Amino acid sequence: MKINLIIIDKKGKDNLYAGLIEHYKKISKPFAKVEVIEVFDKEIAKAQDISPQFAQKAYTKALNKYLDTGINIALNPNSKEVNSHDFANLLKDSVQVNLFIGGAYGFERAFWINVIMLYHLVK
Repeated sequence: MKINLIIIDKKGKDNLYAGLIEHYKKISKPFAKVEVIEVFDKEIAKAQDISPQFAQKAYTKALNKYLDTGINIALNPNSKEVNSHDFANLLKDSVQVNLFIGGAYGFERAFWINVIMLYHLVK
């Protein structure tokens, strides 16, 4: 299985999280290949200076290219809770899983129609 963690984030934090990211990639290696993809461009930076709505639209535009393959999952406080067993069943036949983390202003409604929304995992 391949897991892509796709994040709207500036790339300047590499030194801050690099050790932690490498640690989790290493311990997950027997189960999946994990790749962290940081997405941030001039359009997102400009949109964030204009308004939350413009920022959300820029996030959607930047993330759309990652929606074509695999199962797409994002957390949404207005969606259902799942337990770890149900989450495992959701992923069990997947070759690729894309987990999306939104930027400072979250995702716009147009993005949510392309992903499985989960609130959080419960025991």
